[in-house]
Amino acid sequence: MKTKLMTICAVVALVATGVQAAIVQYTYTFTGADLINNVFDSTARYSTDGSLKVHEGMRQIGTLSSYTGATFLSGGYLTDFNTKWNTAVTNGYTLNSFFLSGNNGYSGQWGEDYKPYQWISGTGPEGWTLQFPTRTSPASGSHTDQYPLWVADEGCGLVLNASNLASMVFTITAAFDTDDAWYGNPNNYLYGCNTAPNNLAEGLTMYFGSYIGDENGDIYRYIGNMYAVPEPATMLLVGLGGLALLRKRRG
Repeated sequence: MKTKLMTICAVVALVATGVQAAIVQYTYTFTGADLINNVFDSTARYSTDGSLKVHEGMRQIGTLSSYTGATFLSGGYLTDFNTKWNTAVTNGYTLNSFFLSGNNGYSGQWGEDYKPYQWISGTGPEGWTLQFPTRTSPASGSHTDQYPLWVADEGCGLVLNASNLASMVFTITAAFDTDDAWYGNPNNYLYGCNTAPNNLAEGLTMYFGSYIGDENGDIYRYIGNMYAVPEPATMLLVGLGGLALLRKRRG
C-alpha cells in the first residue's frame, strides 16, 4: 500500500542575522496499512554499497534481542519471518507502539536521509498517544534530539490482519531547514538505499521501528520502511519566535 497524501504547511522563518533560512513544515498522513505492509522480494536485496534497493515494504522481524527474519532475504531468513509473522497473527498479537527515526545511522540503509529541524505535533487513532522522547545519542549534525513515538492503550493496538487498517490514520508534523535538511546527498549517499527517493517537495523514504505483542508485553520487534508523498505546500510567514512558541507549547 502506498502512503496516503500529506497535507503540508510551509513556514518561512527569518534568522537573526538577516539572512533568510527557509523552514518548511510538512504534515504527513499515513495509516496502519502502510505500517503493516510486507513486500517479499529477495531479488531486490542489495545495492552495490550493501543497502536495500526497495524503499517501501522491506521488513524484518525478530525477538526483542535480535532480528532473524527478513522479507528481502531467502532461505532461513525468509522462513523465520513467515514463521514469526504467522505466529503473531494466529495468536492475535497486535502492533502496540512504533517510532519514526530521522536520525541517520542504521535507518540510512533503509533509504532514509531526511534531517528534521523540529518534530512539532501529530495524531493517531482513538486509544493512541504520541510522545516525543529524547535520544541518548542523537546523530552528529542533527537539529533535534527528540523523536516521535506512538503508544497504544491496552486493547487499541493494530490487529495484524484486520480489514480496517487503511482507516487507522496517523499524522506527524515536522519542520525542516531547507539549507540543512539531509544527512547526505539524497539519492546518492554511501550508507543507504541509493535508489530511495528523498525530496522534501516530492516525497520522503521513512524508516520505522515497532513492537508487537499481547496484554502481557512485547514479544517481537518489527521494522521497515515506507514512502510519504506531500501535497502542494501552503505557505505561511512566521518569525523565529513562532517556532520557539511551538517548542514551548509542545514541551
